[in-house]
Amino acid sequence: YQSEFSQAQCDKFLWSNEATETPSTVIYNGVDTELFSTDGPVEELRDNPDQHVFITWSRFRRPDQIDPLVASFHEYRRQIEANAKLVILGNFVGAVADRPQKHKHDAIEFRGIVPNSDIPRYARGADVFALTHRNPPCPNNVIEAMACGLPICGLADGAMSELVAADAG
Repeated sequence: YQSEFSQAQCDKFLWSNEATETPSTVIYNGVDTELFSTDGPVEELRDNPDQHVFITWSRFRRPDQIDPLVASFHEYRRQIEANAKLVILGNFVGAVADRPQKHKHDAIEFRGIVPNSDIPRYARGADVFALTHRNPPCPNNVIEAMACGLPICGLADGAMSELVAADAG
């Protein structure tokens, strides 16, 4: 609903000025598909060949962006696959600056800030993009992950249900 709302607002306010004759285009949550694609170098993220690798990236500012993800990952390892690994790219500021130290675990790898141009290389080395952030407005990182060919694991909340088709199978 949020991305539909955002698109409606862009359409209403950006296109309502008919006084301009300058050709233009609005790109809704644009992703550079020359950079974010399935083709290109791959960062080796596995500690062993049978390991399932989850990945996420963001600028983490609030506990709801990271704490549920880490809790869900631990539950996945406990119930489904103990050999799984979670790779987290990005910086942690403000209320979550302590999270890399707080959530330190052998199966969780905090890589810190990674240049945007290198993120696709990491994405191609993972199996699944994970996002448990509640009510995301329209996260570009999800669109970037899809452009790299990753399946998305997240909550059907906010714009996620518009961006990602649900598949319970």
